[in-house]
Amino acid sequence: MRKRIEDYNKVLPIVEVYRCVQSEGSRFGRPTIAVRTTGCTHRCWFGDGGWCDSWYTSIHPDKGTFTFNDIIAIYDKNPQVKEMMLTGGSPSMHFALVNEITHFAKERGILVTIETEGSHFLETDYPINLISLSPKFSNSVPRVGITTPGGKIVDERFVKTHNRHRLHYENIEKTLNYVCICCAVTMEPDDVEELIDKLKITIEEGWKKQ
Repeated sequence: MRKRIEDYNKVLPIVEVYRCVQSEGSRFGRPTIAVRTTGCTHRCWFGDGGWCDSWYTSIHPDKGTFTFNDIIAIYDKNPQVKEMMLTGGSPSMHFALVNEITHFAKERGILVTIETEGSHFLETDYPINLISLSPKFSNSVPRVGITTPGGKIVDERFVKTHNRHRLHYENIEKTLNYVCICCAVTMEPDDVEELIDKLKITIEEGWKKQ
């Protein structure tokens, strides 16, 4: 039996739960509830693009403050919202939470989008509806000597932490094969070609390079 959340009053690795409008991807413009987890396998830095925009969940992760009952409560207050954006950090690190969300979503008729870099494979009880996949390529590797948002100086150990699960092709492929849905993939054209080659992905006619 797959892991689930047993105590709905227990504080979980969740730092944000709020109502918003989806701002990207195929669900653009739709009312949604954002659930942001904390904790990540990555330490992304994009040069002039700066650090990960949610560094407080990845590079210097805050502790969680919300329970599963908080997720239930916000949907009870907003019954018209039938979507969820599960983001992070890296939500795929928290299997029991994601699995519990699939049960909740099935009961409420909620469409779940999970934003992930693909480092973990999630075989949940009920399928996640949409994956927003953002693999992290070499342009995300932090440089030794720079300063993190929390004032830490990047060393070789920091870089190794980022690279350890940076491109887990096996888990990315498992995820795509298991879910069997359309994915929103955000990356540079050259990186797309690398991903296609590594995973032996067949690109549909509707594929467009941005």
